[in-house]
Amino acid sequence: MANINIQFIQMTTSDNLEIFILKKLEKITKFYNNLIDINVYIKYENSSENKGRICEVEMKQPGLHLFASANEEDYQVAVTKAVDQVKRQLDKHKAA
Repeated sequence: MANINIQFIQMTTSDNLEIFILKKLEKITKFYNNLIDINVYIKYENSSENKGRICEVEMKQPGLHLFASANEEDYQVAVTKAVDQVKRQLDKHKAA
């Protein structure tokens, strides 16, 4: 079982968002049981260059380190996009 770490950076934690993240990651950990660490970083950036709600996902597997990031107007959309990006990377490495 992967060690899952969720960090809310310079913002208050959200139990609802944490549950949402864990549900998204549960789907991946069922199919990829050799994951070691999963780190999720949730942060807000107030900048005219981006939408502000950022989710970064970092996954480690023996011999493999994956990273994805999404910047959206809604945290759940950002989480979904970042997790989907990492899943696609895992699929590519599994097929290779």
